[in-house]
Amino acid sequence: MDTPVRLGTLVFLGSLVLGIISTADATDVPGGNVSGTWTAAGSPYNILGDVTVPAGESLTIEPGVEVVFAGFYRLSALGVILAEGTEADSISFAGITQWDRIRLENETEVSEFAFCVLTGAERGLNTVDSPVDLRNSRLGEHITAVDIFGVGNPTPPAVTITECHIHDCQQHGVFIVENSSALIEDCEITRCALDESPRGAIQLSNQSGGGSNDPVITGNWIHHNTWQGITGFDVTGAGRVRPFITGNVIEYNLTGIYLLYSSGELRGNQINHNFVSGNPNSGAGVMIAGGAANPIVAGNTLTGNFTGFYIVEGASANLGDLGNADPTDDGGNHIYGNVDMGGNTWSVYSNSLADIVAENNRWDSEDYGEIAVTIFDGNDNPAYGLVDFDPILDSADAEVAQERTRGRLQASPVPITSRVLFTLDRGVGAPRALLIHDAAGRLVRKLTPRRESVAVEWDGRSDAGSIVPTGTYFCRMEGDGPQGRVVTLARTRVLVVR
Repeated sequence: MDTPVRLGTLVFLGSLVLGIISTADATDVPGGNVSGTWTAAGSPYNILGDVTVPAGESLTIEPGVEVVFAGFYRLSALGVILAEGTEADSISFAGITQWDRIRLENETEVSEFAFCVLTGAERGLNTVDSPVDLRNSRLGEHITAVDIFGVGNPTPPAVTITECHIHDCQQHGVFIVENSSALIEDCEITRCALDESPRGAIQLSNQSGGGSNDPVITGNWIHHNTWQGITGFDVTGAGRVRPFITGNVIEYNLTGIYLLYSSGELRGNQINHNFVSGNPNSGAGVMIAGGAANPIVAGNTLTGNFTGFYIVEGASANLGDLGNADPTDDGGNHIYGNVDMGGNTWSVYSNSLADIVAENNRWDSEDYGEIAVTIFDGNDNPAYGLVDFDPILDSADAEVAQERTRGRLQASPVPITSRVLFTLDRGVGAPRALLIHDAAGRLVRKLTPRRESVAVEWDGRSDAGSIVPTGTYFCRMEGDGPQGRVVTLARTRVLVVR
């Protein structure tokens, strides 16, 4: 056996491995069962065959461990994997060439991955009816970064993906197949579908008549993906893909959100600048297709797309309905400045047979005739249904309606040279913490507002006390949300100049 070469300095939680061959500089894992602890002292761990954590066993990987796959091998867990790095000392999973995946199959016990870096796999993390908590990690250069599978399980386990950076995937950033217990929160997902096939950076799929796919997608920045930002596709046509999509920034994709035989709720999102220059088939902020599709859309902003909404193939949508007793579907969307390549403004372009209700929204104008020009419906072609946009939401009420759905975080002064005051103008819950990340997604500073205060001052220093360098920083205010959950109330970007 060749003597392993010690590689870099990324982290894993240590463990005893059955059948391991060790050297002073590395630990070779030839395949078979593994358990115990992988330590930083034994790193890197060179995977020379498929390895499995047996049922009833656990593998703990300490901060600072590197796991290196020497070929197309996988790390499977019938038991539990606990890979919890730290911000300063992460855990690395990488391959000399493309490797297979980390596959989780324990249906009851939670595996945990924190401050991990996974690169270069066919499927970075693949959970099959298995609960997992993935947080503060980076997953890049995979075919698909996270694959969540729950077909045939009416009560799938919880899968949470929080504060992760997912990037440069040939297919999907996150692929969810029939798991309504999935949460994707406060992540950045970018540069996916690099193989240029039509797929979403976040792709939801229902493939069985009794299945469902109703994940929560909240507070994410989904941008610059080759195709859709979020795609929901019920292969059966039954309309059982119903995500709750709220508080996201979805921008610079070919299409922002594409719902095919899918419904759900879209609330408080920024869906902006989704088009590909020179491509007339791109450019919908939200595309809705298929007769089973009928999402609720409230409190969103759609601007800078080729068209705000593109509705086809018998689909419908509730873009604002004042005619029922439900106050949560009363519109409040801002739909303006959506201009195609020919210079035409399209707020709603409907080739559907269904009538569309779009009451109580703000448009490019407050003149009904001018709004009608931006809407394509049965008035333009009697083969299609009509879009009802009466009444409209006037400018003053529009601001109130939007702030009910999302907060606005202001920073002053900007750019920042020394100190800055962040103020949450109007939130959807009590603020708990302001989190400041650098351009690489690393947490720089966590600040706690004074009791019942919506203002936080930052002195431009990290948690360690050092002055942060010039650059762009991403800031978000966390607070109390529905059912006692901590959610993102508002976010902003600031420029620090030294």
